[in-house]
Amino acid sequence: MDITPVNPEIDWETQGDLLVQYLRDAMSEHFTLRGLRLSEDDPDPESTLLNGYRLTSEALTNELLFVFTNDGVRALIAVRSKPISNAELEPWREAFEAAVGRLQKAEPKFSWWSAIGPDCGQVNGVQRLTTGGVVGDITVNAATTSHTELVEDKLNPSLNGASVRSSFPVVIEGRSSGYNWDVAARRATIEANTVCALFSLAFDAHWRIRASPSLNEGVDKQLPILRIGADIKGVAPVLGMQENLQLPLWLAAARQTIANDEVLYTALHAHRQGLSLEELAPSLALICYVSAIEGVGAKLESLTVCDVCGAKTGANRRFGKALRTVYSASHTRDVAKVYEWRSTTAHTGKLHGGETEQGSIFLPIEVFAPRPPTMNFRYKTLWDTRKASRDVLIYHLSVGADTSETT
Repeated sequence: MDITPVNPEIDWETQGDLLVQYLRDAMSEHFTLRGLRLSEDDPDPESTLLNGYRLTSEALTNELLFVFTNDGVRALIAVRSKPISNAELEPWREAFEAAVGRLQKAEPKFSWWSAIGPDCGQVNGVQRLTTGGVVGDITVNAATTSHTELVEDKLNPSLNGASVRSSFPVVIEGRSSGYNWDVAARRATIEANTVCALFSLAFDAHWRIRASPSLNEGVDKQLPILRIGADIKGVAPVLGMQENLQLPLWLAAARQTIANDEVLYTALHAHRQGLSLEELAPSLALICYVSAIEGVGAKLESLTVCDVCGAKTGANRRFGKALRTVYSASHTRDVAKVYEWRSTTAHTGKLHGGETEQGSIFLPIEVFAPRPPTMNFRYKTLWDTRKASRDVLIYHLSVGADTSETT
């Protein structure tokens, strides 16, 4: 018998363990429950059982099973003997109702801080955020401390050396809810990664978490200035051309937009993943950029469903329609040619950016000699597609956000 709550929305991943604890508390008024144990058989052949756990009591002729199915978690009553009366089921129903009621009460909020920054291995200059601000519910502090570290050359690695790079980590602060810090920390990490995605878009570089979210206990956040093992007193020198940055005006509104628009939220994170993949997996990076553009196009046009076979077509049209929101018809046609590159990688696994040549990838020093196709892909095709993805996203997160048509 299925007694899974229908109306209450339970986030089983973050609330499931607490729900079981509350169930045990409620049932303890009547019976002593054993701990959760792994289910060894499938109580319901139609449940597409992946795995599950049992909650039992020696005083009952039935037990509660949490079943993990392809459609989510279900709570089933399994009986050891039939028939079973409603009176025997009532303790579980009452306990479930009490547990869900406790779960729906406001969870405590935890204050946290984290450090984010550009990936030192990919940024040529040294990006420094010179002004702070607020992005959604997150406080962003201006970068004040440089950080110097050794970074491996991923394209042409060596065990005997590495490059010395500088960066300016940015401290962000926020508050996340959760019945304990572990749950709140996961939500804080998602929020920090979303800020990284926005910064990656705004500053055209891969920003990532440099220090995982930690409880904000009101103490100063002392970021280390060095991570190369040398003993340097004072402030380490900034190595590289410094690029001073300010938060763009559209950033705060963009955070609010993606909070209510799953399509743009997904496209934004796809763009950031493309930035993270450019160096080692440029062909996959192209797929991310094309997917981000195509995702925005999903807001503008629905796929066509074949009446005969049910196949859905029109992804390429979505791609072009999203480009047309920021580019002319001729420019759109030029950029849209990359869709064929994307398709050969996605459908046949073909790589275009010299991925098999990693370890000896250098720009040719000849002035007039043509660059090999892999270099043209890395430094022309891929960069043009990244720019197109960035242009489309910034437009729809700022200027065009209110006029986009949702289907």
